[in-house]
Amino acid sequence: METEVRVQTAFRLSTDLIFQLKRRAKEEHRSLNSYVEDVLEREVNLEIPKLPKDFKVSETVRKLAVCSSVPKEYLKTTPEEQSRIDDRMKWEYLKEKYGL
Repeated sequence: METEVRVQTAFRLSTDLIFQLKRRAKEEHRSLNSYVEDVLEREVNLEIPKLPKDFKVSETVRKLAVCSSVPKEYLKTTPEEQSRIDDRMKWEYLKEKYGL
């Protein structure tokens, strides 16, 4: 059985974020390292499919998604950044509606 090589590294994170990460790790009965590694792995491996340009999300779903998951800074982003956020919202909608 092959052993995966691990590399020690350091990050500067806000104390609030560290507190939240430690709390979540404790809730799952895991070490902070194990929890953070899992979160990062899931994010890196997340594949958001490109949806057709004519794909439409209902206005109600869009408003709910924007209210609950997109920060107010969204309004200050470039159209390219907004497109990436919109793609993610569409994917979350599809996952919820069709269980993808």
